[in-house]
Amino acid sequence: RGAGLWDDPSGVFPGVVVEDDLPSWYLTERVIECLILAADSVGESPIRSPLLLEEATHLLGEADQLFSKEQLEASQHENSAIQQTMHGIQVKLSRARQVLQERPGTSQALVLEALRDLDQLAVARQDAVRSV
Repeated sequence: RGAGLWDDPSGVFPGVVVEDDLPSWYLTERVIECLILAADSVGESPIRSPLLLEEATHLLGEADQLFSKEQLEASQHENSAIQQTMHGIQVKLSRARQVLQERPGTSQALVLEALRDLDQLAVARQDAVRSV
């Protein structure tokens, strides 16, 4: 009755002779146990590296300082594209602060995006000053 089922070892190992044709729950139980362990492992929080946390914190400090500097410059241009960009940067930095302790790698990625945006604003300002 159990011949040809997925847990029949003769399907993988042709030389194995199955003496009992009744289905065996042994392999099914082991596979389910492995699936439960895998699901538990995936469901846990990511491993937090102290070094990554420290680096993300330093990057966040730099980004906050540059953001404050840009806010001074952008305050002259209300309702402009610069203000919209600044709002986007502020959202990224806020999210980076929220996830810093639990997911420092994600925080770092958000801060790097914000730093890239801040640099683009600085370059645009330099280009505008040169063209005047």
